[in-house]
Amino acid sequence: MSTINMQSDQELPAIGLEWLDLTGEPVNFSSGHTFTLKFVNATTLATTATKTTLITGAATAPNITIDFATGELAAIASTTNGTLYNLHLVAKRTSDGKDRPYRPGAPFQIRLYTAPT
Repeated sequence: MSTINMQSDQELPAIGLEWLDLTGEPVNFSSGHTFTLKFVNATTLATTATKTTLITGAATAPNITIDFATGELAAIASTTNGTLYNLHLVAKRTSDGKDRPYRPGAPFQIRLYTAPT
């Protein structure tokens, strides 16, 4: 996965992910899961924000969609040159509360730029 570049005043496009199981098939997230996304500053390693809403699952790819509410990214620290965040996504199975972390082959990151005024 490459780094996603977004501005702090941006809501679209939503981020679509293909989360595969060990056999290479998309994990069925159409029901029975909740999702948590943490924004971890790549320099300080501090968790800056945690998102639990507007993350939806599906049975087929892209089987995860991360959407942003108006002003949501503006609440996360950004800079003119971009602030890099490692994104940690976890699916929690509601039947037993077990966590399944998203581990793509490359870091899942977002570079957040301050919107022009």
